[in-house]
Amino acid sequence: MKPLDKIITIVGGQTALANMLGVKQQHVYGWLNRSGGLVPSDYVFQIEKKTGIPCWEIRPDLYPPERFSKRGSKS
Repeated sequence: MKPLDKIITIVGGQTALANMLGVKQQHVYGWLNRSGGLVPSDYVFQIEKKTGIPCWEIRPDLYPPERFSKRGSKS
């Protein structure tokens, strides 16, 4: 399951996600079907804040997990 599919399931559908982000449902449909399921970078942190899904799960290509895995550790 792609991150966008997971987000859509958690929030209750494309329309719910669109409303949460202040965009039209057609935008979400486009991300899902024309953008390879990638959330635009402008919305990553807003989704993270509202869903609790970390940015590195939403867009690992922009926010590599290894950048965040050392948070709080004493290296």
